[in-house]
Amino acid sequence: MEIAKQNTIPFVEMNITKSGNRLKTSVYRKPTNAALLLHYHSHVDKRYKDCLLTTMIHRAYQLSSISSAFSAECNKVRSTFLNLDYPTDLINSAINKFLRNINNIDAAKNTRDDSSIIMVPLPFKDQPSANSVKKQIQVLSANIGVQIKPVFQTKKIDKLLAPKGKKPPIVQNQCVVYKFEFDMCDADYVGNTARHLHQRINEHKYSAIGKYLEQHGLLKTDLDDKQFSVLKK
Repeated sequence: MEIAKQNTIPFVEMNITKSGNRLKTSVYRKPTNAALLLHYHSHVDKRYKDCLLTTMIHRAYQLSSISSAFSAECNKVRSTFLNLDYPTDLINSAINKFLRNINNIDAAKNTRDDSSIIMVPLPFKDQPSANSVKKQIQVLSANIGVQIKPVFQTKKIDKLLAPKGKKPPIVQNQCVVYKFEFDMCDADYVGNTARHLHQRINEHKYSAIGKYLEQHGLLKTDLDDKQFSVLKK
């Protein structure tokens, strides 16, 4: 079991430090960490090296709860990649670009007034249609000076697969022994089927049961599920 030292304990690649009633986090490295990352002169496309650098900076930002921890981690990232022969300009450029993006996102969050945005729920058909609608709404927003944002909604799977009509319980039965009872006399019929019972009932409209109904002045369509009962499954 991991024991906290000086109010700090490592957990999932980060140090968690108790400071009063608050918790602070920073990046954790094992004592055996040798910083074995992709060397700059390795025979790999440069975009993978750029992505690795950006990923390590983003990791530092996500695991650091305070700016001082993030700044310290950026210095460690800078030192690590310098040892891997990454150009200083490339490292500093990646860090500065990340900081600019973060500042732009924070500024947009602080200045945005969500109450001025009109949300319009629309049914989602497909992605090309959604992209077309977004462009049209952007033009409309610019013309009327009101920010409109479409919110595409899809039907839930249970609504798409919902049965159109409620089926009688007898329809669900299959591989049964069943009994037919005729209301107008004591005539009964016992049979069995491996299929759904409602299929066999439809066939009985043209069997001896259907003829028996016609002999008593009834129509084949008068054959009702309620006249059948399940004796054994």
